Amino acid sequence: MPAGPVWLVPIALLGACVTPLLGQSDERQQPFDSAGRVVVLTPQLATRLGLDSILPGAAGYRVARLYRRADSTYVVEFVFGTGPLEHRTRYDVPTQLVARLREATRDTHVAAQVERRFQEGRAALLRSSVALGLGFYGWAVPAVLDVNDPRGAGSLFFLTSGASFFVPFLATRTSDVTRATASLYWYGATRGIGVGLLTSDLIDPQASGRTTLGFALVGSVLGSAVGVMYGRGGRLSHGEAAAATTYGDLGAIAGINLALTSGLYGDATRSERGGHALVLGGLGAGLVLGPAIARREAYGEGDPSVVLNGALLGMGAAATFLVATDAQNDHVVGGTLIAGEVVGAIAGNLLARRVSLTEGQGTITSLAMLGGALLGAGLVYIAGGTDADPATYIGAATAGGTAAMLLVLGSYRDRTRTSFNSGRGDPTLTIGPGFVQLRF
Repeated sequence: MPAGPVWLVPIALLGACVTPLLGQSDERQQPFDSAGRVVVLTPQLATRLGLDSILPGAAGYRVARLYRRADSTYVVEFVFGTGPLEHRTRYDVPTQLVARLREATRDTHVAAQVERRFQEGRAALLRSSVALGLGFYGWAVPAVLDVNDPRGAGSLFFLTSGASFFVPFLATRTSDVTRATASLYWYGATRGIGVGLLTSDLIDPQASGRTTLGFALVGSVLGSAVGVMYGRGGRLSHGEAAAATTYGDLGAIAGINLALTSGLYGDATRSERGGHALVLGGLGAGLVLGPAIARREAYGEGDPSVVLNGALLGMGAAATFLVATDAQNDHVVGGTLIAGEVVGAIAGNLLARRVSLTEGQGTITSLAMLGGALLGAGLVYIAGGTDADPATYIGAATAGGTAAMLLVLGSYRDRTRTSFNSGRGDPTLTIGPGFVQLRF
């Protein structure tokens, strides 16, 4: 194994890609006073120091911070609320105003501040990073570098896995890390693997396995950094971040189905590059549109999972029809699947309007769907064994997942939103000859 610099590869890789993006790369925080003691202002401290009449207009803020950009201009950031309700407003301020702030605080006596950052999502981000280090980065780095010596590969595994904790730990030590940031970090890192694989095939379909894995590795690292930047730059709440990741997945699935429908994917396909582009474009479009949809629909943190579940169940119903009719044409398969996805997502969105789920409730709803699907398939196996038609399995799993999800959503409905009309128009699911009804 080569000595020296190769041992620094995992740290350099993670450090170069993650550290600049987790921190403020183009601006640095500045104190409000010339002595360097007042690094954050609360409304009470601003009133005490007489700065509320000098600062740009903002009322009801929690804290305010001053930043200097790389071009020596200044910006004051006001932070309102905490957690999912946190949002920020920024004002460009001239150098003269900063000078007035420091002149006003010149003769005041304030103890040096040590600001405690809002870091409710930091533990989740570090946990995700360590999981990625142990599950992917640790073995991917030696494979990409073609290190075959057991000692060298093992050493790189331990170094890379260790760096997956220490690099983000140090990078987020003095940064705000919300749950939205942590969620988008994990999403970008995991989906970045797929993005890297597709990008490798787009650039060179004949690329070696090492090259393809290298693209996946870089895609994951860059994806995690871009996820953090997106969460910070967009000032997203946790619910908006959940919608971004949900619609990102829905967009990618829609891209696959569209590629099948258009013939870019399938048995007769000579080049799949166009299909890869559709998948990547759908993923990006979903990430951008998700937060806007969340704001329009007033999603709770767990509501986007209902939309995703609806889309998956819709595709399950479509797959049941395709298998039952023995459809072989790729265009028909893709068109039917995307129709099922769209109809299911719309139905899921209508259901999400009737509730306002927490993240935990959304997770339970998804697990209920999975459990119901397994139960439905299990009952078919008990009744018919291996002789049962595949369409029967898929249909039973879809019906079981739908019933279980509606049942759990019904238990949450009355406790979450009571402003809707619960009268006519409620969908009813009838099982068997009509002796069991689930009303939602």
